[in-house]
Amino acid sequence: MHYPVLCGSPFRPCCTSVSQVVRARRVPYGWPVKPPDLALLAETRAQCRSGQARAIRADADLTQLEVASALGVSRAAVSQWERGQRVPSGSVALAYGRLLRQLAKRAA
Repeated sequence: MHYPVLCGSPFRPCCTSVSQVVRARRVPYGWPVKPPDLALLAETRAQCRSGQARAIRADADLTQLEVASALGVSRAAVSQWERGQRVPSGSVALAYGRLLRQLAKRAA
């Protein structure tokens, strides 16, 4: 069975925007979850609860609306994640986690 590479590799060089990056790497929910994906989910949810997700996004000069449209969710959902009121789930959580990782790498 083929599992897509979800973390630990750079985004495709052909991707020019955040939304292209997210769409290029998104997978359907309900597939078998591999240990690296579980680690990414835990990391993403911890970043949301601690406020790091908001700091990473702000350092990259992205708005909540830009992130939301790239992930295919509402701006309010991203706002709730960043305030720690809710946590992302499923393939959206993985896409959000990959996005946050890449933005943090670029800032470093």
